[in-house]
Amino acid sequence: MGKRYWWLKLQEDFFRQVEIKKLRKIAGGDTYTVIYLKMMLLSLKNEGHIAYDCPESEFIENLALDIDEDEENVSVTVAFLRKHNLLVESEFESDVSLPKAAEAIGSETAVAERVRKHREKMKALQCNTTVTDMKQLGNVDIDIDIEKDNNNNNNNNSTTVVNYKNAGVVVDVVSKPFEFWNKNMGLMTEYISEKIQDMIADYGEVVVLEAMQRSLEQGKRTLAYVEGCCKNIHSGADKPKKEELLF
Repeated sequence: MGKRYWWLKLQEDFFRQVEIKKLRKIAGGDTYTVIYLKMMLLSLKNEGHIAYDCPESEFIENLALDIDEDEENVSVTVAFLRKHNLLVESEFESDVSLPKAAEAIGSETAVAERVRKHREKMKALQCNTTVTDMKQLGNVDIDIDIEKDNNNNNNNNSTTVVNYKNAGVVVDVVSKPFEFWNKNMGLMTEYISEKIQDMIADYGEVVVLEAMQRSLEQGKRTLAYVEGCCKNIHSGADKPKKEELLF
């Protein structure tokens, strides 16, 4: 399993909510508020639930140890939360839930984080990778064809294919690795899509496209082979031959 990250998103009016105002007005209320926040953080990886593997009578004691707070203060906080329905008994034994925490929890995998950051970076740069690569080719003949589904006139179903001609070598490059895979490598599944996103985040679209092209030329239509090519190209260990076109 890959790494997963969790976070707690407090609403802007958290400290203006009636329950929190009442909690803070109690003597020692700021301490109780901190305890409540610690409990919310403790419930992050369990979708707003706090499980305790002990008798109910020892719940407060164990909770105080978990969040490193005074047992009496934890007891006062839990009583207040129960009274205001901020802590409720779960239908499962040895489990309580924090409804407000469940609403504020977010998470994503490390792979999703890398893909999201990559997309944000590409959007910020407003960079069209295919156009940039074409500009860098120099004296190369370029043909651009628009392939349309004959059964559908919707422009959204068209695919741009760029033919690069150099020393008798013709390379067809579709605008995205996903389209290239569908066109040349095989059936796109959810697993394959996630792996391609992961490779794009690590190496960039240009390297992934070239890796797929090399894999296709070698008759190796597998993710493992494509990823191996990505690593070699990225590290510089697998440089293109003079007659090959780097795109």
